[in-house]
Amino acid sequence: MAVPAVAISLTLLAIGIGAAWYFHVQDANFSLLLKRLTAENQAGVEVANKLTGIRRQLTLYRRHDETHSLKSIQQLDEEFWQWLSQAEQLSSSDEQRTWVLQTREAYQPASAELRVAWQSPESEPISDGRIELLISDVISGRALPAAENYRQSSQRAVLQASEENIVITGRVTIGLVVLGLCGALAGLLIGYVMSRVVSRSVVQLNLPIRDAAGKLAEVIGPVSLRGVDRLDDVKPALHDLADQIGKVVIRLQKSQRDALRAEQLAALGQLAAGMAHELRNPLTSIKLLVQSAAEQGASGVLEGRDLIILEQEIVRLERAIQLFLDFARPAKLQKQRFDLREVIENTVELVSKRAARQHVKLICQLSDRPLLIEADAEQIRQVTLNLLINSLDVLPGGGTIDITVDLPDNPRDAHTGDISATVRRVLLQICDNGPGLPDSLVERIFEPFVSTKETGLGLGLSICRRIVEDHGGTIGAGNRAGGGAEFHVELPLAESSALLPAIESLKPTTQGIHAV
Repeated sequence: MAVPAVAISLTLLAIGIGAAWYFHVQDANFSLLLKRLTAENQAGVEVANKLTGIRRQLTLYRRHDETHSLKSIQQLDEEFWQWLSQAEQLSSSDEQRTWVLQTREAYQPASAELRVAWQSPESEPISDGRIELLISDVISGRALPAAENYRQSSQRAVLQASEENIVITGRVTIGLVVLGLCGALAGLLIGYVMSRVVSRSVVQLNLPIRDAAGKLAEVIGPVSLRGVDRLDDVKPALHDLADQIGKVVIRLQKSQRDALRAEQLAALGQLAAGMAHELRNPLTSIKLLVQSAAEQGASGVLEGRDLIILEQEIVRLERAIQLFLDFARPAKLQKQRFDLREVIENTVELVSKRAARQHVKLICQLSDRPLLIEADAEQIRQVTLNLLINSLDVLPGGGTIDITVDLPDNPRDAHTGDISATVRRVLLQICDNGPGLPDSLVERIFEPFVSTKETGLGLGLSICRRIVEDHGGTIGAGNRAGGGAEFHVELPLAESSALLPAIESLKPTTQGIHAV
């Protein structure tokens, strides 16, 4: 709606500015023309007046007042020629130039004869007959009529210019009046169209409001809304709709709180069930050992194999409780700079004995250059240990676990093709050739209480993800193409480690820790 209104307004504004400019230009042109025509008319009047003065002085000269008359005639003659020259310069038409030429030609002989008289006072006076001829034939008969014709032509030019200016002014006035009427009519038309559009929009707005009210009725019961037939009805109807939506929001918030509470209770129940399952088995074993010793009376003792089983079950209890505490109460990071390779080597050495018992071969590939990171060494060790233990758990009959620490996707310079010296992250990969991850759990493997084991809380991988993300890294899991699962952890390198030279020479070396 605004586009046509703005377009019409700008058009009318442009026409108004154009008309004002045209009127200004015409007024300036007329002022210049009037000034020139006025000067032209004045020159014609002065030429006629000078000729009339010369004729009167000639009459006095004929009455024997020679000295005074000749001096007056000399002055008038000089002024005549000045005004006649100005009239020649100001003449704007062929007719005026013709009258000026006739005036000059008619008076030229008389002026020459009179100039001789006032330049030679000792000469004989001009005869009365010659003076009468100059007055009647030259001045009154030819020069003065030509001068009068020139003056009248100048006056007609002034009158004609004034009439043209009046016509132009009238046209501009009519144009401005028409422009004003068109602007008023355009405003009324635009207002009418906009009112029609707004009214139609108000009627169309009634449909979605009614539709929204119908949907709200399905949630909160019957909804009463005012009809929207006019623009004044929109605000009350929207207020009613807002009130109903507020009620729905309150119910939705309550439902969300109830759902969250139910979800928390379900999680707590799942955690309690997992903890009960994890604690019940070792407690049952401990109970059986204690009951067996109690049944033997004073001779009942725990020794040898019984003590080993008892210790294993106690350790199992401690692990379950510690895992729960790690999940419920994350430890504060104690960051320091260290070489990631050392942590990986120590962790692999820690599980090597169990791997040997299970006939699992550990293949560790580490860079031959330091890989410095700023992290909590104990928590990084916990992540690595948890991933290795998970791999060992799925290989009870033997297999292979590959541990790789490398610089992934080394970026190269776009111009030289050389490897960039600003590598910012390091990649830890732990892969096994076990049964792999179920397809239904690949996307959820890091969620709490999700586990592929029959026993276990499903919190270990969730804790690993939290530790890695707290260090600004990422962790992921998937299945290998040849079978088995793979876990990859990316951690940011310390800033100074990005300046290590010869990155291309960081070729992995194979260090095998094999189980017989």
